[in-house]
Amino acid sequence: MGPDSITTPILGTACHPSLKQPSPCLLPDPVEESKDSRPLIKKYIIHRIYLLDTVSPPPSLRMSCPNTFSSTPTREQLLAVTNRYLTAFANNKTHPLSMLTFFSTTSPVYIQHYPSNSPHPQASIIRGPNAVRSYFDLIATHWTRSPVAHRIVNVDPYMRTIVFEGSVTWKWKKSGRSWVEDFTCTLAFDEQLKIVSYVVRTDSASQTCLMRAKDVDDSSFAKIFNANTSSVQIVTLEFTA
Repeated sequence: MGPDSITTPILGTACHPSLKQPSPCLLPDPVEESKDSRPLIKKYIIHRIYLLDTVSPPPSLRMSCPNTFSSTPTREQLLAVTNRYLTAFANNKTHPLSMLTFFSTTSPVYIQHYPSNSPHPQASIIRGPNAVRSYFDLIATHWTRSPVAHRIVNVDPYMRTIVFEGSVTWKWKKSGRSWVEDFTCTLAFDEQLKIVSYVVRTDSASQTCLMRAKDVDDSSFAKIFNANTSSVQIVTLEFTA
């Protein structure tokens, strides 16, 4: 931002020892100065100079500047909370309510689990804490899973998101049949590092997507799955109304 782009009736110049040339700055409205007010006005002027010139202030002033990114987590914090989630998920004895504790209670939450070739991926979104619990209830009822083998693809602290590619082996509790699902998962977090969106895109064949799974010898499962899906959709309508 240059001085020509600033429109104001009150302009002045001030110079700090670390600046080679005087820089224009915005001055406060004229007031009757006292000895107590001068240091405050001086600091105000210097801060505005650095703002206009996009020059980092010296250490003596840097500590008094507000931290714009105070809520931005570190890369290590995002990785740690993701690892805690995956550890809990890998344990087949983890109760669905325990999985729910990883999700935000202060922001809207949703889960999306869909095959990569789905023509309407948005139709697979379920919203609200009851829908999230229904997702983990469904998993706990019908399948066991192996620990997730994963590889981190991207960590964005400013957006509070993490993306990883993974692979998990699912097994039907009734028949014992198993299959492998390869996927890409994107997690987004709130300021407390609780999950607000949980998106799983199945990269392997569409029939390996957990939400498309069928046990070939269990014809009754289709009815069970449709019933659970319908109940989730009812919850979704309730929480998005």
